[in-house]
Amino acid sequence: MTDEELTQAMAELQEVVRCRCDEAYRDRGLKDPHCECDSAEAVKVVADRIKDLTAKLAKAEAGLREIVGECGCFIACAALAEIKGESQ
Repeated sequence: MTDEELTQAMAELQEVVRCRCDEAYRDRGLKDPHCECDSAEAVKVVADRIKDLTAKLAKAEAGLREIVGECGCFIACAALAEIKGESQ
């Protein structure tokens, strides 16, 4: 899965669980009994964590490529592909 595909998938998931509470309840300071916002917050936490891990993976990949060179070691490239879910 590419970074763009991951970003798109997370955006779609966030839209599915977006908090949709009835304004009539909210405006009166009441809780909408049909409103479930916990899922929206949980997805945001997961999305933020995935974004953080993706950035760390990119940084590690750049460092590894620098160490082994652009042509690099087959084992290092295979390990990166496996971590990223790509086939070699």
